[in-house]
Amino acid sequence: MNPQQISKFEPFHDLDEQSKIVAAKLMVLNTVKKGVQLFDVGDEDTLEYFLLDGEVELVATDGVTKRILAGDSAAKFPLALLRPRKFSAKVISENAQLMNIEVDVLRQLRGTIPVIGDSFSAFSPVKSESILDSARSGTDAIRKFLIGASNAITENRLTISNFDNVSTTIYKVIQDKDVALDTVTSAVQLDAAISAKLIKSANSAFFGGMPKVDSVRSAVVRLGLDLTIQLVTVMVVKEVFDSKKESLHEAMRALWKSSLKLATYSVVVGRRSSVKLQQGQLLLAGLMCDIGLLVIIAYLDKFPATMNHLSEQILSSAKIKKKLGKNLLLHWKFPSSIIDALENSDDYERDVDNADLCDIVCVARLLIRMTSYRKLPAGEITELPAFKRLGFDANNPNLVQDILEEARTYVQLFTGAFDD
Repeated sequence: MNPQQISKFEPFHDLDEQSKIVAAKLMVLNTVKKGVQLFDVGDEDTLEYFLLDGEVELVATDGVTKRILAGDSAAKFPLALLRPRKFSAKVISENAQLMNIEVDVLRQLRGTIPVIGDSFSAFSPVKSESILDSARSGTDAIRKFLIGASNAITENRLTISNFDNVSTTIYKVIQDKDVALDTVTSAVQLDAAISAKLIKSANSAFFGGMPKVDSVRSAVVRLGLDLTIQLVTVMVVKEVFDSKKESLHEAMRALWKSSLKLATYSVVVGRRSSVKLQQGQLLLAGLMCDIGLLVIIAYLDKFPATMNHLSEQILSSAKIKKKLGKNLLLHWKFPSSIIDALENSDDYERDVDNADLCDIVCVARLLIRMTSYRKLPAGEITELPAFKRLGFDANNPNLVQDILEEARTYVQLFTGAFDD
């Protein structure tokens, strides 16, 4: 399954991209023949079933019958949600395609949405504890996983690209807050691929009908120093989110897409806030906030046999993702402010005195969810502690919408720069 396939089902529709990646990874897809009983009245099973193709008949204890056909509005929800089961379920078409996921994992994923009144906020028909608590029997194995994955980071044994010498040189140049245009141009010219993409960006529709440029210097002049630094930062980092292994390529591509969106929104929020930070730092914070998921995917792929029985607990645990993400960024010697954003940007009630990079990424996360979650009003974002600390003009009724519009424009520019 991929994130796009599962998005048409209600419990996944409004999840952020990271959660959709996890859900798609954990989803089990089965083809079931006619007459197969999926569950019976009174069952306390721990799986939720979603109908992709075919038809299923639900029969209640009083004989009431419901037929669920794939594609109908009723099929957008899990089959017979309540526990104990109030219906039995049987496949009545020649074949049916069904995907299932553990109820407790789905509850954890739904719990990442910080909205009161969410129609699925109580989405936990089976009593559940935290992921790690519910897997006490596997605690030692999970600890072993954390140690093994952390060691793999420090020993460079994961299928995660590191920055090469040229990329490191360029990265160091553009991080200098006083860097000059000619210095950036000279650094970019060290890498032919980055040079070509920068010229492509300068010639994109983002700049209207302006004459085409054919040199790095002309591209940098047109883009301006800030936008050049943003684009080059992203180009340098992108290589980390790729793998030559086919099994990892799609997962990393999806993670890159959502991380790039968070980075872009972070830049726009940062530019409009009272906290004045370097553009590259804003981008890096957004790009690296979910890097721990990349570590988990790579490590589980490397050791599938030993960790397969724990993959659900590990992939759906925010604590494990943060821990491994932090370890990776420490290994790469990233600034403490970016590591802090990774650890705390999903803490929507964080209480600190002064606005910081973490606040910017926090607001960016909520704005992205606002674009996909149809019940999240702008008022809930403006009341967020992080939003208030960033010093936005509280009297501007169009502020949130203006930020969203600008962010969408930049997402298009950044995404277009990396279309192969």
